[in-house]
Amino acid sequence: MKIILASSSPRRIKLLAKLVKDFEVKPAAIEEKIDAEKSAHKNAERLATEKARAVFEPGTLTLGCDTLGEIDEEVFGKPRGKRAAAELLRKLSGKTHAVVSSFCAKTDEREITGSAIALVKFRKLSEEEIGKYVAENPVVEFAGGYAIQNDTGKFVESVAGEIETVIGFPGNKIRGVLNSFAAK
Repeated sequence: MKIILASSSPRRIKLLAKLVKDFEVKPAAIEEKIDAEKSAHKNAERLATEKARAVFEPGTLTLGCDTLGEIDEEVFGKPRGKRAAAELLRKLSGKTHAVVSSFCAKTDEREITGSAIALVKFRKLSEEEIGKYVAENPVVEFAGGYAIQNDTGKFVESVAGEIETVIGFPGNKIRGVLNSFAAK
């Protein structure tokens, strides 16, 4: 069965390539709005589902993914600019936040959603570190304004959960779903 990834994220493409050899990349053009009344989990699953549905083609398995964070009951995604990214990094500094990566696997017959959660603890960051990081990195491309797989990894004291979840791809859960489709 042809697989479509509804994302242009280089990180998701690389992680999916570890699970399957052949797939098509077809980014979904949806408005990624966060409902402040809902949890990161509910928002991320809804957005992943919207992405999968937006690019779904009959006869395919289409995979949509979304990643959001949550701290002090505030849900956050990609910051809207460098100033917003700096403010978000200040909020995360010295604290633990949740990262939720969700997916939707859609075929003609089924639509399966799921999520994985990781808890990320940041060390206390200085204003100089925040300013330098925001100035030198594409912070608007990452939920939370950071990418754990690059320089920001030095901000992290600990991760409880899969690192792939923090990167934006709940690998073990997606592997299980892909295996269930392959078994049919």
